[in-house]
Amino acid sequence: MAARKATILISSGVDTFSKATLKDAVNAARQSDAPIYAISLAQALRADADLPGKPAVKIDWNACDKTLGEIARASGGRLYSPSDTITLAPTYDDLIQNLKVRYVIAYRSSNHGSPDVRRTVRVELVEPATGKPLRIVDANGRLVRVTVIAEESYTPTQASGKKGNF
Repeated sequence: MAARKATILISSGVDTFSKATLKDAVNAARQSDAPIYAISLAQALRADADLPGKPAVKIDWNACDKTLGEIARASGGRLYSPSDTITLAPTYDDLIQNLKVRYVIAYRSSNHGSPDVRRTVRVELVEPATGKPLRIVDANGRLVRVTVIAEESYTPTQASGKKGNF
């Protein structure tokens, strides 16, 4: 069994000196063979920047999270936006679970010109060697019931911090 690859991006999301555009970054993430799991420091830095006596800095922290979320989602990963850097345990726990047991199957329609055209996609879990339905067992040999959830789009919830679409 091959090891799964992933990229962990820890960033504020503040673009200081990029030569590439956000569109370039999203396209690169889309082409990546590994999901990007972004841990945003924006909310923690916002709290620090708002302390009395700090020089006023005009940064759109929500836009920073939105940017990181867009890059993560384009790759099949997800965004974590904890409110501080002290309590990262839930973020790491969820990230590990994603790498160990969760899979997202993405489908891109070849019909780019008409996004309103609906497609029917059939997902089957099949044992490649036999062509029969895939049987998944746990470490004790017990059969694990598999659930396939089909959604129009996939936006993961956050382990901690803000929830919702970014």
